[in-house]
Formats: sequence, C-alpha cells, structure tokens
Amino acid sequence: MITTDRAVRGEIDILVRAMTVTQALTDVAQMRQWWGIEQGLVEERADGTWAVAWNQPDDPAGHVVLCGTIRSLRHSSHLHVQRMVHARAGQPILGPISFVFEARERGTSTHLTVSHEGFGTGPDWDAYRELALTSWPRDLARLKAFLERPR
Repeated sequence: MITTDRAVRGEIDILVRAMTVTQALTDVAQMRQWWGIEQGLVEERADGTWAVAWNQPDDPAGHVVLCGTIRSLRHSSHLHVQRMVHARAGQPILGPISFVFEARERGTSTHLTVSHEGFGTGPDWDAYRELALTSWPRDLARLKAFLERPR
C-alpha cells in the first residue's frame, strides 16, 4: 500500500481480462460474493449512482454505506467514482471522497490500481484512513481470488 495524507493506493495483478475486473466492481451480485456487501445499486453510466452497503454485526457501528456518483466508466480500463460519502451508524458522515480504479491489461493478466482519495483531517478521518489501509490489501486479495477461481 502506498499512502499520503489525502490518499491510499493499492495495486494487484489478476489473471483475467480488464473487462472482467471492472465488471466485478460494478455488478452487485459479484460484489456480494467477493466484497461481502449486503446491498448495492450501480447505474453503469457517467453520472450514475454507485452505492454499496454492508451489515457488520461484529462492528459496534453495524451498518456501513458508501455512496457516490460515477464520473467515468469504461469496462475495458477504468471506473472513477466521485462525490462519495462514507456513513457508519452512530459516526459522522465523511466525504467527499473518491475511488479511482484503473485496469490495464498486461499480457494474460490485468494490473489493477485503486486510489482511495480525499481524506480530511481529524480523528474521524484518521480512523477511516487506517481502515482503508488495512482493508484494501485484504479486499484486493479477495477480488483476485474470486476472479481467478476455477469456474
């Protein structure tokens, strides 16, 4: 993981086509399987809604929602979600933040880069940034395992 005060960035190589990777970032049924979301709504177009929600019973906050607007989507190369808010029950709503997913084919694999950007300052932002630092490596590994599993 690469990190700055305002962004967290991760990378991984996945042995599938770029289109397969970006579809796993926009298809709610697939996100349920690899990311563990409970609900989602994705309008696969510029200015469309991109929203996901988790129910985390082992977490005191319980429910988590990420919701934003798709700035740009090209299944062959990228997904940019902007004006996102991060909401947890009983916690301040944080935003705006953005996700930038870049998928570049390299031979028989795709190099995926995720940039989680827009972190603010203060204790709530520090906790959220730490959450991103610990969860992105795990989540990228889960995405890789999901996409590379035999079908």
